[in-house]
Amino acid sequence: MERLEAGLDAAPGQLTEILDRDPFAGAGDERTYRETFTFFDGGQEFGTPIPWTNDRGDVDIIELADGVALSVIRRTGTRAGSPTAEVEARLEVPATTRTAGTVRRLIQAFR
Repeated sequence: MERLEAGLDAAPGQLTEILDRDPFAGAGDERTYRETFTFFDGGQEFGTPIPWTNDRGDVDIIELADGVALSVIRRTGTRAGSPTAEVEARLEVPATTRTAGTVRRLIQAFR
């Protein structure tokens, strides 16, 4: 729960490294609604190869490591995909998601 309680507690360096590699480049398409970071406790195995797309096709988890899942979500009608729900269901741990834009702004505030 430490990572969830503190949000970016131990992560500014890790998140900067992730953003510097531009992991979302080429991951989305015209249907992309948001690029997201989902934070969770632990280093569990996801149980399926990454990248992974859920059955509804509205969440693509493109990377998963060290308590952070990177996702591209799509809106279908009035509903957007939920990487939080997907990570919580597959890993059976609490999770929280923030948009890549929010993470970028927070990292800028730390610099």
